[in-house]
Amino acid sequence: TDLSSKLSDAYRQKLADAYKQNQFMVVSKTLKDESIKGKDSHHYQVTIDKTELKNFIAAVKAANISSMKLTADNVKEFNKSVEKVDFSKYPVDVWVSKADKLIDQVAFQGASEGTSYGMRLTITDYNKAVKVEAPKDAKSLLEVLGALLGGSLGSSPMGTELDSNSGLEGLGGISL
Repeated sequence: TDLSSKLSDAYRQKLADAYKQNQFMVVSKTLKDESIKGKDSHHYQVTIDKTELKNFIAAVKAANISSMKLTADNVKEFNKSVEKVDFSKYPVDVWVSKADKLIDQVAFQGASEGTSYGMRLTITDYNKAVKVEAPKDAKSLLEVLGALLGGSLGSSPMGTELDSNSGLEGLGGISL
């Protein structure tokens, strides 16, 4: 779903305000600066703060955004799932341009059941139209996440359900 096209400016502002009040992405390490596509960039390792993440979800519920309706039960289940996850095991590397303070690159890697995985997203332009073509034999994000986490995504009424081995089961209304 293209959530951004379904949100009014007022709802986007509510989400931004909810994040400003509950900044759940935390810089856990400052790494050596690097050049990304010719841009001098700061390099950080980012993790998730459980308390702020739960507060953010509560704020999103309170914002009453029509295309993101969350119930008290959704929030309760989400919070229960978050408690089971050790987010320090899943850091994300982020590079931020020194000149324009925009994200240049995001990367993460990990391993699960003997299989390693990684993703790197490099951003070269902002606010310009792009044509994206799926590579041959590409898998959807839901297929990849389902394989990595050993569950089935998309089977719950809210669009996300993972097995109990992942520590993220029943994400309580958060759709991927």
